[in-house]
Amino acid sequence: MCIRDMFYIETTMRRPLAAGRRALLIAAFMPLAAAVWAEPMVTIDNMEDLAAWHTGGQSEARLSAERTIVNEGRQALRFDVKINHRADETIEGQKYPKGWPRVERNPIPPLDLSAVGGIAFDVYTLSSRTAMPGSSLHIILRNAGGGGWSSNLGQLPIGEWKHFRLGFSGFPRDSIEHWQFFLSESDYADGDEASFIIDS
Repeated sequence: MCIRDMFYIETTMRRPLAAGRRALLIAAFMPLAAAVWAEPMVTIDNMEDLAAWHTGGQSEARLSAERTIVNEGRQALRFDVKINHRADETIEGQKYPKGWPRVERNPIPPLDLSAVGGIAFDVYTLSSRTAMPGSSLHIILRNAGGGGWSSNLGQLPIGEWKHFRLGFSGFPRDSIEHWQFFLSESDYADGDEASFIIDS
């Protein structure tokens, strides 16, 4: 990990970070007024280098660097999707015409987020639609030893940034080997176009 990598990972522990992790401390927050310790915030990807990111292989999905609409730094990750209810996605031998276009990253080595309590990031949405569906976009984290976490980001506003600060549920996260942003084509009409700009 390096200090300016994107997802803001927020701890929920009431103790200082270990010496080896203090270099990653860039912010703090206090979710509870009575909390004894500030909640440290670290970052693991700021989208300044997208070499580790790729699409899930769906024909509807495209990944690129966005350098005009940026929340912080020089660039953001841009995830473009054109919904196609006639193009099958094959998963474990089964074909799904309404699939799950996505962008994903598989950290090497896996990330140890066992001391971490949440994640924060920003999304800017563009679309051919007049309003986004109630389930516009989702995020998933998966642990190498089994278990995972996901969140439905709800109805995203078009033409503006939305900040997310999501708490983790209790799942094993000592070896995060995969995370992704995805949408379900069944939530959209055939031919819809949507772009998600993801930044810190």
